[in-house]
Amino acid sequence: KQPAADAGVPVRTVAVRREEAAPPLRATGLLVGKEEAGLAFKIGGLVDRVLVDEGASTRKGQVLATLKQDEAASQAVQARRNFEKAARDLERAHHLHAQGVGPLERVQDAQTAVDVARAGLTMASFNQEHATILAPDDGIVLARLVEPNEMVQAGTPVLRFKSTDPGWIARVGLPDRDVVRVHLGDPAEVRT
Repeated sequence: KQPAADAGVPVRTVAVRREEAAPPLRATGLLVGKEEAGLAFKIGGLVDRVLVDEGASTRKGQVLATLKQDEAASQAVQARRNFEKAARDLERAHHLHAQGVGPLERVQDAQTAVDVARAGLTMASFNQEHATILAPDDGIVLARLVEPNEMVQAGTPVLRFKSTDPGWIARVGLPDRDVVRVHLGDPAEVRT
């Protein structure tokens, strides 16, 4: 007896292409704000108040932290008094020069003293103004780095701040062998 012929199985053929098949990259990283900044005082001093905690939402111009104002206020008063004295001296020098009893050199020196005192007053006022940290934009406080009565140096970050508008960035470290596999526009999946 003859064996029954196998029923055929339909098959579709395609042209063979050679491609590299690489497994997806997996990496651990940090999720950080696209516009993230360390907010600091321009001058050093004792922290008076920190008015926000981590995770707090803020509005542009909101007071976030302040230094004790005693030193900055004293410097501003001293600079204002120096400017007032220099202005009086200049007026006196002009008056004496106009009467012919004071030399032109004294007027020029008094004018220089006024200019220097004005610059000192501007600097003291600027420093006093920057003894307060204001929110640079609507945002979120990511970290509170100091507490009241702590001494901070000028430029030492007091708060980590992220603006709400521009979004987030995933910062991931990859080994060299994987970096060459990543291209601009590649899809990515981020899990938190």
